[in-house]
Amino acid sequence: MPFTRTLFYDYDIPADLTYGRFLDQTNIRGFIQTSGSSVTTTAVEPSGDGATPFDQVAVDDWLLVETDTSGTQLRRRVATKASSTSITVNSAWDLSGGKAAKLLPFRSGTAATDGRVFVGTLKNVTVSWNLTTLGATDVRLVVEAKMSDPDAVWTTLLDRTMSATESDSFSVTEPWSFVRVGVEETTGSGTDSIDVYLTADDNVSV
Repeated sequence: MPFTRTLFYDYDIPADLTYGRFLDQTNIRGFIQTSGSSVTTTAVEPSGDGATPFDQVAVDDWLLVETDTSGTQLRRRVATKASSTSITVNSAWDLSGGKAAKLLPFRSGTAATDGRVFVGTLKNVTVSWNLTTLGATDVRLVVEAKMSDPDAVWTTLLDRTMSATESDSFSVTEPWSFVRVGVEETTGSGTDSIDVYLTADDNVSV
């Protein structure tokens, strides 16, 4: 069965080497809504539930809303968080009357444990990326891997500098336990946009 993990989505690359990944999506308690078309998005708590819908939401997480039965999906990145019931998103949307939503949490950092994905039970591991906007002069993408031994360190498998938009992929050939991807602006600065995915097959014989 195919395995896919989104590592970065429409991500503005930072100045420092940063490793990221999305966690599994979850349901938002209650409904979310806007007043007409707006970036300000509020949560409506279920009656008597006492839930605070945006408690688990953080800046740079994504909210997913299916607008109709055809499966059309709206995606918005959380830009600011005012409270557990009020946030702003990166682009206006119209959720008048309230909509059910899912949360796609994004976590990133520079520590040794950040961004890692367990691949020890997978085969045909591939990292693919799509750099659609380049505001900096050069950006860097690094693929690293390590074993599960407590003393194991990260090994660099790919260190690529990009000076123009591109789409490409890299196959991870060794039987590693963990893989992660880091990105950074190396020369200049500006607004960038990159998507990075890790795909693989379950290592199961049928």
